Amino acid sequence: MKNFRKVAAVFLAVVFVCALTFSLVACNNVGDNTEKTVTVVIGEGEGQVVYADYKTTSNSLATLLQELSQLKENAITFSGTWSATGLFVTQIGALQQGESYSPWIAVLTSDTAFQVAVEDNYTVKRTYNNVELKSTSVGVSSVALSNGSIYMFVLVD
Repeated sequence: MKNFRKVAAVFLAVVFVCALTFSLVACNNVGDNTEKTVTVVIGEGEGQVVYADYKTTSNSLATLLQELSQLKENAITFSGTWSATGLFVTQIGALQQGESYSPWIAVLTSDTAFQVAVEDNYTVKRTYNNVELKSTSVGVSSVALSNGSIYMFVLVD
């Protein structure tokens, strides 16, 4: 009986470690690491910062933001908070989320795979270079990059 308990404890520990490892790997590998060209737009109007036709091998919008923060010229700053659906940006460049989430930073994309499925009062839409962008329903760590897509950060009241 003692042997069975030891074997069961070791088995459960191995299962737990494997499950934890799998979940961490799954969360960090949102997309693929192939080269893609994307456009990142931060803000609107005066002071807007655009990284047009930016080439990257980043797999998610979060890793792309980390890459952009390491640039020697025109580096961005950003910060965020984690939730069940990923990392939500609370500050990027000159955009700063307010207290009690008013104003808040919306992340918009041209990639329909990550746009909100059902529009509601919180759905944000913008047009950039004649392309309609819609807000995402997940954090930047859950948004896989897609070749040719546009990602925009705007402040919303």
